[in-house]
Amino acid sequence: RAADYMIWGLIFVRAMGLGPIPGIMAIAIIDTGILVILYSEAIENIDRKQIEGVKASGGNNLEIIRFGVMPQVLPVLLTNALYMFESNTRAATILGIVGAGGIGFLLSDNLRAFEFSNALTIIIMIIIVVYGIDYMSRVLRMRYIKGDDYLQGDETKKSFASRLISKMQKSTS
Repeated sequence: RAADYMIWGLIFVRAMGLGPIPGIMAIAIIDTGILVILYSEAIENIDRKQIEGVKASGGNNLEIIRFGVMPQVLPVLLTNALYMFESNTRAATILGIVGAGGIGFLLSDNLRAFEFSNALTIIIMIIIVVYGIDYMSRVLRMRYIKGDDYLQGDETKKSFASRLISKMQKSTS
Protein backbone atom coordinates (compact mmCIF):
# COMPACT_ATOMS: atom_id res chain seq x y z
CA ARG A 1 0.00 0.00 0.00
CA ALA A 2 2.84 2.39 0.69
CA ALA A 3 4.31 2.06 -2.81
CA ASP A 4 1.58 4.23 -4.34
CA TYR A 5 2.26 6.98 -1.84
CA MET A 6 6.01 6.77 -2.40
CA ILE A 7 5.69 6.89 -6.18
CA TRP A 8 3.31 9.84 -6.18
CA GLY A 9 5.40 11.49 -3.45
CA LEU A 10 8.56 11.18 -5.54
CA ILE A 11 6.75 12.51 -8.63
CA PHE A 12 5.50 15.57 -6.75
CA VAL A 13 8.83 16.13 -4.96
CA ARG A 14 10.52 16.17 -8.37
CA ALA A 15 7.90 18.54 -9.78
CA MET A 16 7.47 20.87 -6.80
CA GLY A 17 10.55 20.45 -4.63
CA LEU A 18 10.90 19.37 -1.01
CA GLY A 19 8.26 20.23 1.56
CA PRO A 20 4.81 19.28 2.75
CA ILE A 21 2.89 20.29 -0.41
CA PRO A 22 4.10 17.28 -2.47
CA GLY A 23 2.99 14.98 0.35
CA ILE A 24 -0.43 16.60 0.52
CA MET A 25 -0.81 16.29 -3.26
CA ALA A 26 0.19 12.61 -3.23
CA ILE A 27 -2.29 11.77 -0.48
CA ALA A 28 -5.04 13.79 -2.16
CA ILE A 29 -4.60 12.08 -5.53
CA ILE A 30 -4.63 8.57 -4.09
CA ASP A 31 -7.47 9.18 -1.62
CA THR A 32 -9.68 10.85 -4.20
CA GLY A 33 -9.55 7.82 -6.44
CA ILE A 34 -10.10 5.33 -3.64
CA LEU A 35 -12.92 7.25 -1.95
CA VAL A 36 -14.76 7.91 -5.23
CA ILE A 37 -14.83 4.18 -5.95
CA LEU A 38 -15.86 3.20 -2.42
CA TYR A 39 -18.54 5.90 -2.12
CA SER A 40 -20.05 5.17 -5.52
CA GLU A 41 -20.22 1.44 -4.73
CA ALA A 42 -21.90 2.19 -1.41
CA ILE A 43 -24.52 4.36 -3.10
CA GLU A 44 -25.09 1.82 -5.90
CA ASN A 45 -25.68 -1.03 -3.43
CA ILE A 46 -28.44 0.57 -1.37
CA ASP A 47 -31.79 -1.11 -0.88
CA ARG A 48 -34.33 0.47 -3.23
CA LYS A 49 -37.28 -0.50 -1.01
CA GLN A 50 -36.52 2.30 1.41
CA ILE A 51 -36.54 4.82 -1.43
CA GLU A 52 -39.82 3.42 -2.71
CA GLY A 53 -41.28 3.70 0.78
CA VAL A 54 -40.37 7.38 1.04
CA LYS A 55 -41.78 8.01 -2.46
CA ALA A 56 -45.00 6.16 -1.57
CA SER A 57 -45.49 8.33 1.50
CA GLY A 58 -45.25 11.47 -0.65
CA GLY A 59 -41.62 12.45 -0.09
CA ASN A 60 -39.90 14.87 -2.44
CA ASN A 61 -36.36 14.38 -3.79
CA LEU A 62 -34.68 15.94 -0.75
CA GLU A 63 -36.68 13.71 1.62
CA ILE A 64 -35.85 10.66 -0.51
CA ILE A 65 -32.15 11.42 -0.12
CA ARG A 66 -32.49 12.27 3.59
CA PHE A 67 -34.65 9.32 4.66
CA GLY A 68 -34.11 6.75 1.91
CA VAL A 69 -30.45 7.01 0.92
CA MET A 70 -28.46 8.64 3.73
CA PRO A 71 -29.35 6.19 6.53
CA GLN A 72 -28.07 3.35 4.37
CA VAL A 73 -24.86 4.95 3.14
CA LEU A 74 -23.69 7.04 6.09
CA PRO A 75 -22.19 4.13 8.07
CA VAL A 76 -20.18 3.04 5.02
CA LEU A 77 -19.10 6.59 4.20
CA LEU A 78 -18.09 7.26 7.80
CA THR A 79 -16.14 4.02 8.07
CA ASN A 80 -14.27 4.65 4.82
CA ALA A 81 -13.47 8.27 5.67
CA LEU A 82 -12.15 7.38 9.12
CA TYR A 83 -10.09 4.51 7.73
CA MET A 84 -8.54 6.77 5.10
CA PHE A 85 -7.72 9.37 7.77
CA GLU A 86 -5.93 6.72 9.82
CA SER A 87 -4.17 5.38 6.73
CA ASN A 88 -3.07 8.88 5.72
CA THR A 89 -1.46 9.39 9.10
CA ARG A 90 0.71 6.34 8.49
CA ALA A 91 1.34 7.34 4.87
CA ALA A 92 2.55 10.77 5.97
CA THR A 93 5.44 9.04 7.71
CA ILE A 94 6.45 7.24 4.53
CA LEU A 95 6.06 10.35 2.40
CA GLY A 96 8.30 12.31 4.74
CA ILE A 97 11.05 9.76 4.26
CA VAL A 98 11.07 10.41 0.50
CA GLY A 99 11.22 14.18 1.08
CA ALA A 100 7.57 15.15 0.95
CA GLY A 101 7.60 16.80 4.39
CA GLY A 102 5.90 15.80 7.59
CA ILE A 103 6.96 13.71 10.54
CA GLY A 104 8.66 11.17 8.27
CA PHE A 105 11.21 13.80 7.28
CA LEU A 106 12.14 14.33 10.92
CA LEU A 107 12.33 10.58 11.44
CA SER A 108 14.61 9.99 8.46
CA ASP A 109 16.74 13.01 9.40
CA ASN A 110 17.27 11.66 12.92
CA LEU A 111 18.01 8.18 11.64
CA ARG A 112 20.62 9.53 9.19
CA ALA A 113 22.26 11.52 11.99
CA PHE A 114 22.28 8.41 14.25
CA GLU A 115 20.07 10.20 16.79
CA PHE A 116 18.32 6.99 17.76
CA SER A 117 16.79 8.33 20.96
CA ASN A 118 15.04 11.10 19.01
CA ALA A 119 14.04 8.65 16.29
CA LEU A 120 12.58 6.28 18.89
CA THR A 121 10.61 9.14 20.42
CA ILE A 122 9.20 10.04 17.00
CA ILE A 123 8.28 6.40 16.32
CA ILE A 124 6.54 6.11 19.69
CA MET A 125 4.63 9.34 19.02
CA ILE A 126 3.54 8.06 15.60
CA ILE A 127 2.28 4.84 17.18
CA ILE A 128 0.41 6.76 19.89
CA VAL A 129 -1.20 9.11 17.35
CA VAL A 130 -2.27 6.23 15.06
CA TYR A 131 -3.66 4.35 18.04
CA GLY A 132 -5.52 7.47 19.22
CA ILE A 133 -7.02 8.02 15.78
CA ASP A 134 -8.03 4.36 15.61
CA TYR A 135 -9.64 4.58 19.04
CA MET A 136 -11.52 7.78 18.22
CA SER A 137 -12.75 6.35 14.92
CA ARG A 138 -14.02 3.28 16.77
CA VAL A 139 -15.83 5.51 19.27
CA LEU A 140 -17.38 7.58 16.46
CA ARG A 141 -18.48 4.47 14.55
CA MET A 142 -20.06 2.93 17.64
CA ARG A 143 -21.69 6.25 18.49
CA TYR A 144 -23.17 6.52 15.04
CA ILE A 145 -24.24 2.88 14.77
CA LYS A 146 -25.68 2.55 18.29
CA GLY A 147 -26.79 6.15 18.64
CA ASP A 148 -27.19 8.16 21.79
CA ASP A 149 -28.69 6.67 24.95
CA TYR A 150 -31.75 8.87 24.42
CA LEU A 151 -32.32 7.37 21.00
CA GLN A 152 -32.07 3.87 22.46
CA GLY A 153 -35.01 4.39 24.81
CA ASP A 154 -33.31 5.62 27.99
CA GLU A 155 -35.11 8.94 28.22
CA THR A 156 -33.55 9.90 31.56
CA LYS A 157 -30.31 10.66 29.75
CA LYS A 158 -29.92 13.50 27.28
CA SER A 159 -28.60 12.93 23.79
CA PHE A 160 -25.11 14.08 22.85
CA ALA A 161 -26.47 16.95 20.76
CA SER A 162 -28.77 18.19 23.52
CA ARG A 163 -25.92 18.04 26.07
CA LEU A 164 -23.73 20.04 23.69
CA ILE A 165 -26.43 22.65 23.06
CA SER A 166 -27.14 23.06 26.77
CA LYS A 167 -23.41 23.55 27.47
CA MET A 168 -23.21 26.18 24.75
CA GLN A 169 -26.26 27.98 26.12
CA LYS A 170 -24.82 27.97 29.64
CA SER A 171 -21.49 29.41 28.45
CA THR A 172 -23.18 32.28 26.59
CA SER A 173 -25.48 33.26 29.44
